[in-house]
Formats: sequence, C-alpha cells, structure tokens
Amino acid sequence: MTEVEYLTDKDFDHITLKYDEFSIVECVNGNNGQLLVMQSVISKLINNMPVSLRHFRIDMLKYPFVVEQFYVLNRTAYLLFFNGQFIDRIDGIISYNDFSRRLNVHINASIKIKRND
Repeated sequence: MTEVEYLTDKDFDHITLKYDEFSIVECVNGNNGQLLVMQSVISKLINNMPVSLRHFRIDMLKYPFVVEQFYVLNRTAYLLFFNGQFIDRIDGIISYNDFSRRLNVHINASIKIKRND
C-alpha cells in the first residue's frame, strides 16, 4: 500500500502546482466503497510507472472548490497533474490497464517535451 497525502483547500494549489513531476489527486466523497476498489489500482500505478507519481487525496464534501474548479461529480475522480499543470481527469472506477494506458499517454508526451528542450 502506498502512502496518501491528504490535501485541504489551503494547500491544494501550493502542492499540486509546485510539484515538478506527475501527481494524482484522488477526489473523494467521504469514505466510500470506490476507494477500496481503487486502492490497489493506485498502488500498482505508483509502483509500476516509469516516472515518480505522488498520490494525494482531497474530500469533496469538506472542500467543494474541487467540484467547481474541475467539474468533478459527486463520486470519486482522479485529477492528473504534471509539473503543476492539470492534464486529465478520470471519473469513477477504472481498471489498472485503462488507468495506466491513459497515464502513459501523458508520460510519453512529457518525455517528448523533455527531449525537445
């Protein structure tokens, strides 16, 4: 199991916008069953991706700005950031293969950007 860092509205921008790699922000609606299903998927992603991934969690009920800013529905969603930029949103339960495929698209794009610098 990987370690989750919990965010508040005060540190959301500071942490996600200042982190210079990939991060996954798990937006949750309290403590629901989707979290249990997705724990192993997120853990496997963090352990198997070719880049460093940081895992954050924020409670949408306590910090509703996430719903407004990123159009997150009242279910679990995953916001993906790279170098402080929002790059994708994944809603609900998704398999490891589908999640890693989506994430790898962004990883491959970031590698191309780094090579061109």
